[in-house]
Amino acid sequence: MDNNDFITWLGDRLDKIEGKLDEGRDRLSSVDVTLAKQASDLEYHIKRTDLLEAQVSRVADEVTPIKEHVQKFRGIVWFLVALAGVGSALATLKGLIP
Repeated sequence: MDNNDFITWLGDRLDKIEGKLDEGRDRLSSVDVTLAKQASDLEYHIKRTDLLEAQVSRVADEVTPIKEHVQKFRGIVWFLVALAGVGSALATLKGLIP
């Protein structure tokens, strides 16, 4: 291999290396674009999550009085059922005594 052949071979090799570097650079640019899009999407989803968490907190605050009301209502119903049971027992006993 003479000098000109070596220089040609070396030039071809450098062209291939440069081509590979260009491909890598293009891939990195694509990754950068994708990463920027994902960061934007993540920021949007974080905002939505924060809004939903605030809404859930408000709903929980609004439901607390309803839960307390339901508990009171259950107590009243239990008392009425117990009273009906006692009344039924007294009626049965009154019917048994002549």
